[in-house]
Amino acid sequence: MESFIIYPNGIKRSETDLTSGQSLLPDNFRLFIISEQELDLVPRIISLEINLLMDLLTCSPLNYPQLKRLGTAAYLVFFRDLNSQGEELTIRFLLTETELIMLGWNEITFEKITVWARSGIIGTPFNLAQALGARVLRHYLIQLEKIEDLIDCLEEEIMKEPNSTHQAGIVLLQKQVIGLKRSLNLNLYVFNRLVTIVPPNVLASCQELVQDTERELENARQALELVENLRETYQAAIGNRSNEIMKWLTLLATILLPINLLTSFFGMNFQLMPLLHLSYGITIFYVVCIVFVTVVLVLFWRKKWFHK
Repeated sequence: MESFIIYPNGIKRSETDLTSGQSLLPDNFRLFIISEQELDLVPRIISLEINLLMDLLTCSPLNYPQLKRLGTAAYLVFFRDLNSQGEELTIRFLLTETELIMLGWNEITFEKITVWARSGIIGTPFNLAQALGARVLRHYLIQLEKIEDLIDCLEEEIMKEPNSTHQAGIVLLQKQVIGLKRSLNLNLYVFNRLVTIVPPNVLASCQELVQDTERELENARQALELVENLRETYQAAIGNRSNEIMKWLTLLATILLPINLLTSFFGMNFQLMPLLHLSYGITIFYVVCIVFVTVVLVLFWRKKWFHK
């Protein structure tokens, strides 16, 4: 029997290569990509109980990734995927030895499946399940790379001029990395379960998928450490900025201290005060103030306290 795909809009499209006239998939592999409205069409074509197929509908798309045995040779599989905007979505499909029934395209194009089929990547439903897992992992890799780029850019901005918006950005990055780490952990659980059910000819590729996921999980942990380091960098930058402000306030107060002493002295309510009854007394007072300030400025300059 020729393999085919049922589109979400109800149109059936043959998987026969129109150019060569050869089937893209092996005769013992039937692939269905359907919508929820088309789920009742599947029992007419394959020998699966409708209650098994209904599990695709009754399970919420927001459920955690899982691999659930529905019968002696049927499995319900959930992968947690990411779209191009970094939003999470779920890939849901029913897996048997001869069929793979996926609910919705989830941004998987017919052209992509055609390329996989022609290259021999998806010779069996288990091969396709592994390919979908690798595709999911690739999306997490891309998202982690974007986050690492954002961390680098944010670090440069913080080193130049830290502000309150940077703290909000750090919190957002931390939430994103924690979410990716949690989803990768859940997908790793499903990939490990997948290793236990695949035939020997698919075992090596599934084990490689598990190893790649573990590496990406370690990258997520490192990214989380980078975010924590970024938070420390922000706190250090804010601390340096506060210290710089306090430094200039201290210098200004120290420079004005001699003037404050002089004004306090001559502001006392006594008649017998030096320079008080002299016509040029205020001039002498101004000169003394200027001399004191100049001496303090020269002293600070020689000690390089004005340098950053």
